[in-house]
Amino acid sequence: MSQTTPNYGLPTGLVADDFIEPSHHNMLADTLDRALGSFLLNIMADGVLSGWQIAAEKQVTAGQGLIAACWCKTAQAQDITGLTSGILNYVFATATAQSPDQGAAAFIAQPGSTPPAGAIFLGTITLDAEGEVTEFDNDAEGVDRNLMLLEIGAAQGEGCVEDVPAGGEIIVTVDHSEAVSFIVPGAIELQVEGEQFEYEVKGAHSATGFEIAATNTSEDPQDFVYAWSRRGFVGAV
Repeated sequence: MSQTTPNYGLPTGLVADDFIEPSHHNMLADTLDRALGSFLLNIMADGVLSGWQIAAEKQVTAGQGLIAACWCKTAQAQDITGLTSGILNYVFATATAQSPDQGAAAFIAQPGSTPPAGAIFLGTITLDAEGEVTEFDNDAEGVDRNLMLLEIGAAQGEGCVEDVPAGGEIIVTVDHSEAVSFIVPGAIELQVEGEQFEYEVKGAHSATGFEIAATNTSEDPQDFVYAWSRRGFVGAV
């Protein structure tokens, strides 16, 4: 006897000779399309993850990305269709009937910049009257080259500034660029020994480091002993 999954109630646990009703198949397909497809289409940004560069050969190089809720990947260069001689052409990647299950993609050009439904903008290519390429631009304004593999990165460290005079102010510069550079920096956790210092973090927006401004509020020289940790998003392709 089959069981059901906890989140969507899909049939599971089937074994050989179990009767599979048409509703089992239909429910699985409808749930996948609604839950995953709608999430990718409405929540996730579409665009290029890697490759798909417009080339002088009137082709788009191999690459991968998200198009119309389909993860598409091409293993070799493909021709750009629909090019018009004597003008600036806008190039788009579009999904095909084979995109959902095979990850296929097609690359089309058109005179206007308004993208076809579900397409992503790759750049422009200009042809002369004879159809020869005179210029191409993979970084044209508005291109959909905006996807990155997001991972959580972490950095930590510690230090000591000795003999800060009474009432003295110091700036400690922390540079973690060799360990990690964030594309979305996270919160900084800072621990300072003792209660003799007033301190604050500055430049927390920086991807590669920050500063600690500290003032010795006691009447004697003190060592400023600190430790810090930070997490955030890092990007890789």
